[in-house]
Amino acid sequence: MANPLENEDQLYSQISREQIKTPAILWDLIYHRIGDDITVISLITGHALRMGEPLSVEDAQVILKHTQDIKEILEGIRDPDQAVEKNPAFLEICRKNIRLHPAVGTILNHHIANDVFSINMAIGLYLSSKNPEAVPLEEAKEISIRVSMIREVMDKLREASMCEGGF
Repeated sequence: MANPLENEDQLYSQISREQIKTPAILWDLIYHRIGDDITVISLITGHALRMGEPLSVEDAQVILKHTQDIKEILEGIRDPDQAVEKNPAFLEICRKNIRLHPAVGTILNHHIANDVFSINMAIGLYLSSKNPEAVPLEEAKEISIRVSMIREVMDKLREASMCEGGF
């Protein structure tokens, strides 16, 4: 749901034209770790929507845990030297000075970071008090839409950028 970048079409064209590849270790973090987090959030919100019930406080807390994981992975991809203290998965990335191409990173960070921020804000409103509340069904629906949008961006990037070494 993040607005497209002003130069987003050009970035996708550049990625395709230059056949920009994503290093396998970063590919794994993006498409497996973030992908797994997105799947969990999608399952939780999907269940609430199917049942027609608000997100329980416990489910909302699980979603926040997964959005925090996504945030840490994105920060680690942007600045692995800082992230290695929190997450040893970034040690090899630091040692080998592996970096994501700026065109891929710009799209990834813009869309995913904005949508994750919005999810955190929506849930945080209900969990921030001393008496946390269930997250209303309408908010669960918005979270579900944002998760779908993240998945669409990841799919589009996956089509444009290949994994270095193949997968």
